[in-house]
Amino acid sequence: ARGAPPIDPCPAQPIVEVARAVVWLGPAATRHHAEGDAAAPPLERLYDHALGLSHQTQEHLDEARPSLARALALVEGGSDGASRTWRARLEALRAKVAAREGRVDEAIAAVESARAALGHGAPALDRIEGDAYAAVWEWPRAREAYARVARASPQDAGAFADLARALGSSGEEAASLAAARGGLALSPRDPALLRSQALALRRLGAPDAAAAEDAYLANRVPDERPARLARCVASVPGCSRDRDPVPRYRLSPPRHRPATVGRPARSEQTHPSRSDDPSRPRPRPPTNRR
Repeated sequence: ARGAPPIDPCPAQPIVEVARAVVWLGPAATRHHAEGDAAAPPLERLYDHALGLSHQTQEHLDEARPSLARALALVEGGSDGASRTWRARLEALRAKVAAREGRVDEAIAAVESARAALGHGAPALDRIEGDAYAAVWEWPRAREAYARVARASPQDAGAFADLARALGSSGEEAASLAAARGGLALSPRDPALLRSQALALRRLGAPDAAAAEDAYLANRVPDERPARLARCVASVPGCSRDRDPVPRYRLSPPRHRPATVGRPARSEQTHPSRSDDPSRPRPRPPTNRR
């Protein structure tokens, strides 16, 4: 704004430590203790590991399953409240992984196991159920699950977006429009809600369908986004790795050359060669004799 002080776009940025873990590797690791999140109990570490891997791209989702299986084995047979809560959390995470993989039967079975462990339902489990059915385009079943989420979470715009999409995909245009407008009251520029509203109005033949479509086009994700990402990958080192939902950094212990018995270990310093050693006589230059 005119008259406002200039804004420096390049100040030193603060560093926020979100999590911290220290793990010792190598033969001497037993003499040290893990620190931070790495010192948490095994059940928590397995859950956190599986939770992180569950955000990977679809082709790598199976990598979360070993940690999930080990964690579920730790709470197997437990009847106390903490064990039941952990079992519900782990089954819910297993359901999310299966839903993203399109394994709807496994996902629904895991949701039911989580409900049984809790002793009641929960909106989070209803959402996972809806996502599982939506992944395989079973929209009527997805609509029922998303409707329960919207009723339980009336301030969740995402719940209305999911419900509007499922209703529209089931051919219920008027109900889809009502759900979309309910969500837009909470988040007026949400692209998913604006899209559902525009599609419903067009199919209903409403006179304001064109204006609704313009609103969606003005707020949707730009079409050039994939091209920008491709340029980033091609021109910025590490861009492809860092854009991955779960970047991978390989860690390995430092390798030290063991000392030979009776002789000191080789130093990292550079020693003079024969031609550079001042204690040795330098060779005489060749003469031009015929």
